[in-house]
Amino acid sequence: MKVIKKIFSTENTGYMDEAISFINDSLTCMKIDKKQILKNELLFEETLTRFVQHSNGSKQFRIETKKAMGEVSVTLSMPGEGFDIYSEEHDVGEVTEDSLTVDAIRAVLLKAYGEKFRYSNKNGVNRVRILTDNSKKFLYATLFALVLGIIAGLLTLYVLPETIEDGLSIFILAPIKTMFMSALKIIIAPVVFFSIVTCFTQFDNVSQLGKMGIKVLCMYFLTTIIAIFLALGISTVFKPGEPGFALTGDYETTEISVDMDVDTSLISTIVGIVPSNFLAPFLESSTLQLILLAILCGVSLGILGESAASLKEIFENLNSLFLTITTLIAKFIPVAAFCSMALMVMDLNIKAYFSLLGAAFLQISACLCMIAVYGILIA
Repeated sequence: MKVIKKIFSTENTGYMDEAISFINDSLTCMKIDKKQILKNELLFEETLTRFVQHSNGSKQFRIETKKAMGEVSVTLSMPGEGFDIYSEEHDVGEVTEDSLTVDAIRAVLLKAYGEKFRYSNKNGVNRVRILTDNSKKFLYATLFALVLGIIAGLLTLYVLPETIEDGLSIFILAPIKTMFMSALKIIIAPVVFFSIVTCFTQFDNVSQLGKMGIKVLCMYFLTTIIAIFLALGISTVFKPGEPGFALTGDYETTEISVDMDVDTSLISTIVGIVPSNFLAPFLESSTLQLILLAILCGVSLGILGESAASLKEIFENLNSLFLTITTLIAKFIPVAAFCSMALMVMDLNIKAYFSLLGAAFLQISACLCMIAVYGILIA
């Protein structure tokens, strides 16, 4: 862990320049690229200006830059009264259409940072934490791990003895992959539940929530219909599975038995959305039941309003907690990608690789179509 911190005073006329210079130097020391540093500086300048406005006469503020487990954060703290960081207070005569537009743009930009921008006011101290985005480095690391996994799998398959190959697969690669997948399963239910609850607590007007819900459902059905037609079109043109790589190797086949007594009717699915107890959706990882519980809790908290402010804060903190856990688990994606790719190469034959490349090309084509469609809808 590496920490750099400094206290500044607003009594100095050039305190803003000094603070921005400190952030620039500290982030450069932690090897953050110039583009990310500039984004942090702009966000920090806007935030510090608001902190000074609500400082209640306090003259000092503190900046702390910290690097832990590959994650870099900048924390600004200053004594003052709490306020809504996403909106600006205006006097009655100052409220204009332009000012409201500027406020809306500011709110969208700040909320776009998500968990990378966290504001809080506790014990009379305003605090903001800004996380630096290292997604490019992480992407490069994951791609490098994939390529390295292919090379390691080929070397293990064609160079090392079979006994060593089996030992690496059974005692190293497979356990790491299994542990990573199990870790992901741990946080799926809490992340889904608390993120939806936190989202719905922002609404204290049920009618407003209903209008928003109808728009979301309409957009969901529209994108689903488009996705179905695109999938049918792409599959008709590229004909995935011809030849199917699952049939090109000498693999043992196993007869699969299907329980025909399971009720899969529409009415049964709808009835099954309502859980018999509160913990069942978490224990069984039932997504539909989790969503229903989250909506009920979120709407109820929104209706309670200020009387449930402390409870709202608990849910928001729990949401941040599990998102942070997710971030920590995600740091092991390159390791899991290496193990998964090595295992796949060791299990498949040469002919299957070409079919796998074809499947990857098809997946990339579908993703490009998705990006194009969403771009058109947003425009």
